Amino acid sequence: RGMTLDKAEEYLLRQSVEMYILSTVYSVVMYFAVAVQPFYEQLTHLRQATFLIGVLASSCAGIMGLAVHVSTASELVNRVRNAEKICLVARLLMHGVCIVYDGDSSFVFLKLVSLWIHPLSSAKEANSSQAFKSYLAVHNLLVLLRFRHDWEGGLPWIIGTLVMDRMLLDWQVSKLERRRSREELAMAHVCLEQAAEVTTKRLFGRFCDATATLNADLDISEPAQQLAVMLGKQGDMVGRTFSSLIDSEDLQTFADHMEKVKRDLSENPADPVHSESVQIRLLDAFAKPVPV
Repeated sequence: RGMTLDKAEEYLLRQSVEMYILSTVYSVVMYFAVAVQPFYEQLTHLRQATFLIGVLASSCAGIMGLAVHVSTASELVNRVRNAEKICLVARLLMHGVCIVYDGDSSFVFLKLVSLWIHPLSSAKEANSSQAFKSYLAVHNLLVLLRFRHDWEGGLPWIIGTLVMDRMLLDWQVSKLERRRSREELAMAHVCLEQAAEVTTKRLFGRFCDATATLNADLDISEPAQQLAVMLGKQGDMVGRTFSSLIDSEDLQTFADHMEKVKRDLSENPADPVHSESVQIRLLDAFAKPVPV
């Protein structure tokens, strides 16, 4: 069978966290490069600020990586959500660093980083709309605090920040709608897959003398009364290892066939249909072979 909805969402979430970590690594390299570069004296005033921002950004990448790698599937969503909140707080601390080291100066780099670049990346990476709105509210308060003594010089930055806020909130809404649509499509796919499985079982039940449903361990997982009657055995066969019913001469043929089925499913998880058949002999209650 193909991936379930939970598995698909887990895969997408892990993939988004990996992209976050990768983009953060690029930013960290840039910050540390500015902090240690010896060539341009004009950037000397940025060294302490970019070093601290780089340390905080590195911590964010580490926290997100830890949340993914130590979490089981059932814990993943909550741990990633908590890690995202911690990273948003770290972004606010980076903003504070920029205020301390930049103040009301005319240098543009730290203003661009704290006022626009960090909110933009936060909107891209945040999965919780409420957490992002809280982040933006505190971010805007820091912007006003930053320019409280220089309203004339800070007005363009404040206006730009408010325009950016509106765009980022619209982007968040659009992202959530896309995710909701994706989940609905995935749910519809799962329902269709389940309906197709039920229909296929009914068709086999009507046109075959007997059918059996096997689990991942190749044990009979659902009642198979017709199979029991055909082989002259008692009970509904549930829990019985299917290979125990096969003629010893055909065991290898059956094992090879199932290995091929597993290999095909692992190579094409989105296409769970395997139409190839194999003929083997089962043993009835008197140990006589029954071709199937």
